[in-house]
Amino acid sequence: MAVLVLLPVFLLAAGAGGVAYIAAFRPGFRSTWLVVAGVALLAWAAVLGLRWLLPDPLVIPTWLPLGVPEANELRLVMDQVSWPYALSLTALLNAVVLTGAVRLTPGASPWPWAGMLGLASMSLLAILAGSPLALLITWTAIDLVDLVVVALLSDSQRLSRQAVIAFSTRATGTVLVVAAMITSLSAGEALTFDNVQPLAAVFLLAAAGLRLGVLPLNLPYTQILPIRRDLGTLLRFAAPASSLPLLARLPAGALPEGIQGPALGFALLACLYGAAMWLAAEDGLAGRPFWLVSLAGLAVAATLLGSPLASIAWGVALLLSGGMIFLYSTRLKGILLVGALSGLALSGLPFTPSASGWVGLAGGGFDPVQIAFVLTVAMLLAGFIRHLSGPVEEVARFERWIGVVYPLGLLVLPLNQWIFPLLSYRGALTMGVWWASLAAVLLSVGILALILRRRQQVEGLATSWLGEIARRAGLALAAFFRLDWLYRVLWAGYQGLQGLAALVRSLLEGQGGVIWALVLLSLLVSLINLGVEPR
Repeated sequence: MAVLVLLPVFLLAAGAGGVAYIAAFRPGFRSTWLVVAGVALLAWAAVLGLRWLLPDPLVIPTWLPLGVPEANELRLVMDQVSWPYALSLTALLNAVVLTGAVRLTPGASPWPWAGMLGLASMSLLAILAGSPLALLITWTAIDLVDLVVVALLSDSQRLSRQAVIAFSTRATGTVLVVAAMITSLSAGEALTFDNVQPLAAVFLLAAAGLRLGVLPLNLPYTQILPIRRDLGTLLRFAAPASSLPLLARLPAGALPEGIQGPALGFALLACLYGAAMWLAAEDGLAGRPFWLVSLAGLAVAATLLGSPLASIAWGVALLLSGGMIFLYSTRLKGILLVGALSGLALSGLPFTPSASGWVGLAGGGFDPVQIAFVLTVAMLLAGFIRHLSGPVEEVARFERWIGVVYPLGLLVLPLNQWIFPLLSYRGALTMGVWWASLAAVLLSVGILALILRRRQQVEGLATSWLGEIARRAGLALAAFFRLDWLYRVLWAGYQGLQGLAALVRSLLEGQGGVIWALVLLSLLVSLINLGVEPR
């Protein structure tokens, strides 16, 4: 039955409604965490079961009167593109809930849990979107939920402004999908993911790039949320999880040849910059935006190089390996083994989960572009190990059951990362490109050895004038790539327009308002007459 596609979405939405009811009318209810954990587990089991059922696409035709039937249908599908991301998202949700047990506090509000389930439901719906119109609606819903959750969790004006900027950036990506649909309709056919024309492909790629956070490279408002590891992780991953499937659905070779070169150059820049900043970050949470940028750049590059399905491996690594490092806050016995399993999955060595990703990046031969990708993955691996072995938060004594649930929550992530190639599309479990993955692993070991050997020298350099210059240059470079300067220019322009509007309003509302209105009318008529040629 086609309606089974929506089963995990309904489970998460119903769970969000139930937790919201508990928060509003049963504030003394002590088992909210158990309810949330049960809902998350059921949603994950539903996605896993749909791998074997693979129901027919759920199609709602003629949803809008756009004139062309294919343009206004809502299509939701569970296929070789959506299933890996649906599995990864529900696994990430389970990990967030289970590891959140170590941070439970008596009397905490259940509203963040309701927001998490609601956001996961919307993100899963976007992952299942099999038509541009469905993608538009679900992206808009995710942005609204994200904006509402951030507004409820903070009363800071600076944070609210950053949230609005982030919302505007993602909304621009949504508008680009509309532009792609209009472009196809003007050519006489409706836009589907099977008949993407070159110009429409450019718009769709730009839309995915904006929503993946490549521009801007950092959306800092999630770094100062009250719940950084729980809700903050899911908030930060919701937009990428809902946007990555679009890359895998773009047909190979759909982009114009003149666009592929510059686009690949920007993707390489994002990969290298993000990986370098991730390696140099103070800790995993501080480097989270750069992790997202670099892995998203690898997924975009695989699509540009003609292997859209290979982007799935890097997208899954972005969600699951990233979730592992960002949710890791307490060092317990055996945790490092779980992290090692996740790092091995990220490496892309033969027959590991990310091996199919190397087919998209280095399958065409050896050239400088492949060297850049090897360096990117090496820095990602080195940073992953560095942050995994770094200092963690000190947690007060907790109950014994939490000591079992917390490691289980982290183990969920690498296990699902290994489930992906075993049960996913044909070709996901592959040898990959052995020389590229092996070179990345060896180079990451060399980077870590260099860091350990030169730690004292680096610390001494940091106190010297040369180290201070390097630090300031790095901060300036980071601010440039985050486009903070562009935001300040746009904000200054917006405030200038506000001031001009206020001046005009004060003039027209004053005692001489009528005179000023006549002056402006005369000026307008004069300008119109200047454009009229005499006969």
